[in-house]
Formats: sequence, C-alpha cells, structure tokens
Amino acid sequence: MSQEWYGLHERLRTPALMEALEKAGVQDLAEWSAKLSRDDLGPELAAHLGRVFAELTGALKEKDSGAWRAALARLAEALSAADHPFRDLPREIPSFPPQRLEEVRRPEAVVVREERMVRPDLPLAVSALLTGSSRTPSLASQLEKEMASADRVDWLVSFIKWSGIRPLRDALRRFVEAPTEPGKGPRLRIATTSYLGATDLKAVKFLAELPNTEVRVSYDTHRTRLHAKAFLFHRG
Repeated sequence: MSQEWYGLHERLRTPALMEALEKAGVQDLAEWSAKLSRDDLGPELAAHLGRVFAELTGALKEKDSGAWRAALARLAEALSAADHPFRDLPREIPSFPPQRLEEVRRPEAVVVREERMVRPDLPLAVSALLTGSSRTPSLASQLEKEMASADRVDWLVSFIKWSGIRPLRDALRRFVEAPTEPGKGPRLRIATTSYLGATDLKAVKFLAELPNTEVRVSYDTHRTRLHAKAFLFHRG
C-alpha cells in the first residue's frame, strides 16, 4: 500500500482516480461523501476540469494543434445532438489558435485613435497577493491600473496613511469623477479603522470629500483588531 495516499482529500470520483486508488492498494480504505448538491458540484467540477485541461494544454506543442483541432471537432459533433444535455458546450470550446478577448473598445475611442485601455499586470479574474517585494508589482501601480478600467471599487484597509493616498490622488479623482449608472451606488467604498491611531485624518478627509465615494471608519478598538488589506475591483 502506498502511504502517500493517506489523509484528507477533496477530489471528484473519476475512472482515473479509481484506477489510481486501486493501483496504490487503498481503494478499500477510501471514504466517499454523500451525493454532491448542485450548488457544490458546479464549482468543484469547474475546478477539476480546469486542473485537467491545464495539465493537458501544458504539454501541448505546436505540432499537436492539428490533432487537438480534430479531437475537439469530434467532441463538438458528438455533443451537438438536439437532445444532448451538453449541446451548447461546443459553442464554448476555444477555437485554434487560442486567443483571449482583451478589450471591446468604445466607438468614439476608435474614431479618435485613442490608445488601448491600461491593463493591470495581474489577471483580471484571479485574486493575487502583493507582498511588496521586488518580484511583485507595486501596490500603488496596480491600484492605479485597476481603477482605470473598473466600474466600482471596494477597499477594506486597517489603516489609511496620507503617504499611501498621496501618489494615488489623481487616479482616485479620475475614477470617482467618471459618470455612474443610476441606482448603482458610489463608485468607491472604503472601510477602515482607528485601531492604534494609525489612520491619518488628512487621508480620510481627502477621501470623504471625493464625489461618488463612501468612507466608513470603525472606532471599536477594544473588541476588534482589524488588520485586513483587501482591494476588490468590479467590472460589469
């Protein structure tokens, strides 16, 4: 028996997994969950297939693209039957050569030949951890680039220092002065604290005076010790 299998797992039951358990001699020691609910199955299936396709495409070479194209065509044909529950899936299969949509430009921007919109250095749909090291982008540069294309922004920060707000003043003004849709609420929402007295009044005052902005400060310094730093960028 292979001891490397012992312990907790969180993997969907597949023929490949069953074969691996049998090969390791631990199939009789496996404990399975009850039937997954529809709410749980969706995210777990997406994560599972994402890992599988990431491994497969990681080994894909240019010379293999023809075989991939043919395999996907056969898959699309098999799923396209009118009564197949996955009949819409072929429309979501990436075409070759693989490309990613990066921007849909406004007509007026094309007419006047404006440059393409500024993109953050980090993927839009993936959470990222910035450590402040030389190997990751600077926080200030990413906040500025994210705001250039975001519709709404939520910040949760334990302290707000003027030294941190000062380099972002122009970017913040440009962001909050952009028009918003009725009923969508403020474009910028910030939650912070007075914990340890570290937040600068000047910084809070600057933010509170911005249009389309909502600032909330927690004065509870006895029961809470908030030290979070999270920045959420919403795009419609």
